[in-house]
Amino acid sequence: MKERLYLLENSFPEKVIIKNQNDSIEYTYKNVDEFKQDIDRLIKISTEKGKNVYLLLDPSKCRNISFETVFGFFQQCGLNRLNQYGDIRFYHLDEKGEEVLEDLLAKYLELSNSNSDLKKYLIENFEKEGKDLIKKVVRELLSYRTERDLIEYVEKYFLTDEILTNIWLNKYNMKTNIKSFIYGISVIFNNYNDIRQIIRNLLIETDQIFTNFSPLHDKYKKLADYYRNNNFQNYLTFEKIEKAIEDKFDYRMLLYYQIFEDYGYRFSSFDFDKKIAYIKACY
Repeated sequence: MKERLYLLENSFPEKVIIKNQNDSIEYTYKNVDEFKQDIDRLIKISTEKGKNVYLLLDPSKCRNISFETVFGFFQQCGLNRLNQYGDIRFYHLDEKGEEVLEDLLAKYLELSNSNSDLKKYLIENFEKEGKDLIKKVVRELLSYRTERDLIEYVEKYFLTDEILTNIWLNKYNMKTNIKSFIYGISVIFNNYNDIRQIIRNLLIETDQIFTNFSPLHDKYKKLADYYRNNNFQNYLTFEKIEKAIEDKFDYRMLLYYQIFEDYGYRFSSFDFDKKIAYIKACY
């Protein structure tokens, strides 16, 4: 699946260049609305054999979300080859200057008022299908590392039934099944980038771990000091880790265990059955 290109709201390329084997054509736009009206045409051209579409973009106004991480924005610069993207969307900045993506769940809810096919997923029960889809996307968004056993150990803590129900009720004032509705969006519109954006927004909204790493650094510093002063073995039990950090060795710490390396040590592996973490010094 091709990734999605995000541009800062009200921004647009300085120019667009369409190249084939024989020649090239350049386009410029007067404003963002003119560019938006041309996006579908440009995307279509980029799929044609032998044609390349380049966008000359201001690197400070272009973000390509990498779905290798749930929180990662990667800056692009210069000419961006549109052929590698599936579509283009826009984001805005909040009061802290952080990127905020459109609330697509709210958009599709509004659309369901006039779309009977989508509305049925608010009424009928597709909970299992929706749960499986959400689990699949959550796993993808968390799997920036390759340790499958670690992801399987922590994924159950994200977007639980209780969390999803609370979001659906408190933010969207809905009492139906959010999992069924998300599944309905995927069936009717077949836009996996939208589903990923929806799940990504839900993850960030419900768990500060994706935006605030300070507490983790404090815990891993404590753990490094403890291990340095009290342990000569190559492992610690989860119980001893919790004693060292004076807190739970929870899914947040496990998900970002590489922070430990900032303090001179790294986890070489985990035994989740025995609740043991194997540790090595960084050289």
